[in-house]
Amino acid sequence: MGGFYRRMAARRGGLVANIALARKLAALFWRVMVKGMHYVEQGLQQYEAKVLQTKQRSLRADSPANSVSSSCQCPPKREPRTHLQTTPTHEL
Repeated sequence: MGGFYRRMAARRGGLVANIALARKLAALFWRVMVKGMHYVEQGLQQYEAKVLQTKQRSLRADSPANSVSSSCQCPPKREPRTHLQTTPTHEL
């Protein structure tokens, strides 16, 4: 839980991290009380390994190999109009 709080606090700030952690604890408490599940601590090493896998996956997704090539042929920009040209649709 401490690692989750530190990551959230670094990304979104302490106030948001407090609310997120409170919500996570409330959901865990509800699951234990309503479903009758037992809380089993998975350990810090397993949590850190999961966080590392998530970071590696996001880095692979953001890698330059997955981005659009900079040699794309984009159409040339049009010159901006300096004034509106109107043609009458009918004469009076």
